[in-house]
Amino acid sequence: MTKKQRVCVKENILIYFPPIFPPSLRTDALIQSAIRREFSSCTVLTIAHRLHTVMDSDRILVMRAGRAAEFGAPGELLGDPGGLLSELVRATDAETRAQLVEMAAAAADKEEGAQH
Repeated sequence: MTKKQRVCVKENILIYFPPIFPPSLRTDALIQSAIRREFSSCTVLTIAHRLHTVMDSDRILVMRAGRAAEFGAPGELLGDPGGLLSELVRATDAETRAQLVEMAAAAADKEEGAQH
């Protein structure tokens, strides 16, 4: 298990591998915020193990057994009660679940605001 994070930038694509065990949720949120701010003109691919790390992304690709299981906006995926992302979120405690749903809603609001 690693606490190291890896970043690769090529042309306008940033590939980010966050640490499996970040120092704290707050630190992880600060890192994510900095990446979104500093690389706002880039496509950011985040390979993550934690739902908090990706829940406010524009799109999420959920993998199962090495294959794409579902792809879409977080709120869209959470809207499918039989979906894998919904299943993963339901498996968390009530407080975490509420945070994740709130993050997905904020991402949808941000996306909608950017389109207008």
